[in-house]
Amino acid sequence: MMHMRHGFAAAALILAACAPEPPAEARWTPRPVTTQSYVPSIARPGSVTASPAAEGEGRGTDQPPRPRRGSSTPPPMLNDPGPPRPIPLPAPSGSEDATARFKQDLMRPDLDRLRHDDAMGRLSPFEQRDLLNREQEMHRLETDPLRR
Repeated sequence: MMHMRHGFAAAALILAACAPEPPAEARWTPRPVTTQSYVPSIARPGSVTASPAAEGEGRGTDQPPRPRRGSSTPPPMLNDPGPPRPIPLPAPSGSEDATARFKQDLMRPDLDRLRHDDAMGRLSPFEQRDLLNREQEMHRLETDPLRR
């Protein structure tokens, strides 16, 4: 398949090189560039002017050309609110907070039982010490500044 492509390309080059040159008057010459513009207020609907000279004759040659309408950038807004502001998200709760809540939930039933027994006068001095230590631990877990 590749050999056939190269063969066709080579044949085309050989034929192009051997072709006779056309006479001078038959050669291609570039035409001047013309523009077409549609002006609905001046011309009839559907008519198109084909040369820039015809446009200039209608307005007069001493007037400068009209500026282009439209722009690549939109006009500025009068009351521009600016770019949208991001909504601040609350900080995700850390694992310390969840651990502290879990410890409180585990300690609460024992602390309630010890408080009840202390109110009834049934705690030994060792159990009273245990109650005091658990109450301090619960207070520390509730008011820890690192948890906030």
